[in-house]
Amino acid sequence: MHPEIARKLTAQRGRELREQAQQAMVATTVSRRLRAMRRGAGPAGRGRRFRLPGHPRLRGRLVPDRLAGR
Repeated sequence: MHPEIARKLTAQRGRELREQAQQAMVATTVSRRLRAMRRGAGPAGRGRRFRLPGHPRLRGRLVPDRLAGR
């Protein structure tokens, strides 16, 4: 087979595989979002129903010192 034809076939196959992977990723994402909506989590991107305000002593720390055993 001529090298140019082999390159074109390889490039076409690569495009097809990338497209198939993209479609599978979209299908998985849709499935997960629908499952989350059925379970009551709501659509992604809306945020939570409420947000706790940050406590001034805890800002910038992941775990308070007294809970970390320090």
